Amino acid sequence: MNFSNLKTKTKLNLCVTVMVLSFLVGSLYMLYQIRRTARAGDVMSLANRSELYFSRARMELRDFNATFNNTSYERGHRYLDSMDHHLNELETMLTNLSYTEAAGRIHTLRQNLDIYKASAVQLRDLAIKVTEAVTFTQEAIENYMGVVMGDAGLSKEVMSLSFVTARDALLCLERRDIPTLEKSLASIGTLERRNIPQLEKPLQTLRGALERVRIAGASVLDNIAKAGSATTIMVGHFDTTLEYFGAIHSEAERNALTFSIVFLIVVIVISIIASQLVGNFIVGQLRRILDLLQRCAQGDFSFRIGMNEKVYNDEFGALTIALDIMIEKVRESVNEIQTGASNVADASAQLSAASQRI
Repeated sequence: MNFSNLKTKTKLNLCVTVMVLSFLVGSLYMLYQIRRTARAGDVMSLANRSELYFSRARMELRDFNATFNNTSYERGHRYLDSMDHHLNELETMLTNLSYTEAAGRIHTLRQNLDIYKASAVQLRDLAIKVTEAVTFTQEAIENYMGVVMGDAGLSKEVMSLSFVTARDALLCLERRDIPTLEKSLASIGTLERRNIPQLEKPLQTLRGALERVRIAGASVLDNIAKAGSATTIMVGHFDTTLEYFGAIHSEAERNALTFSIVFLIVVIVISIIASQLVGNFIVGQLRRILDLLQRCAQGDFSFRIGMNEKVYNDEFGALTIALDIMIEKVRESVNEIQTGASNVADASAQLSAASQRI
């Protein structure tokens, strides 16, 4: 198909269609880039909410480590569950978006979260054992002090040491200060070396209770240390993951902005080229026809358009052909007039000669 042979209206329609199609294709791709940017923003939002839940869970579990308050543990566990839910949603979104590396990062983060949650559950179980041991030890202290208070034959030194030992043990139990229980155990050893028969059994019971608290507390401290390591790993993964998602979001924004600029430039260039092509063609045809009419105005009818000029198969071509036919008719009419004028002149000359002979 030759573009030059198309009708002028068809040429205009084609140019407009090309511009519209380029605009539509560019708009669709821009919407795609905007959607990717929005999804990257959703990814960042989910990641930030997950990090917020993790921070709150850390605060609650840190409070639980210090006080063994079950309310703090329950709140922390709920935050971890919410975080796991958001990470699962985030992993599904990234998988659907074909962000394989990002989805792998979230999967690793969820695995670390499972370890962290298991550590928190284990810590809760150990805390329950410590609480039970503390309760039993408090009862043993009360029983021991009851024996001491009920025996008037004990020396003031023994009673004073017993009071100090009971006080220090109760403070340690209240504060969950497991390492300082060694001081209370040393005081009990001092009382045992006094070999006081009526205190022997209560002291053995008290020592056994404190040893139970110390052993359970040592397990808690070890678990807290492991939880601290797991927390450090989680924080590190969160930091790198948030940086990675931030880079993805920034890249999506840059791509959208870059394409918007390129798309605008391409549309402007296409519009300019199309308008120049159509404008040059129309103006060129009009100038050619104007030049022909000016030659006619000067009395030059000696040319044939079809022989000297290229004629397009469009409205301008039809106008050119009609003009050529008109010029041909005018040329024939001029020739006829010239021939008639010549014949009249000849006849006039003959009549003038005849009249002179007469």
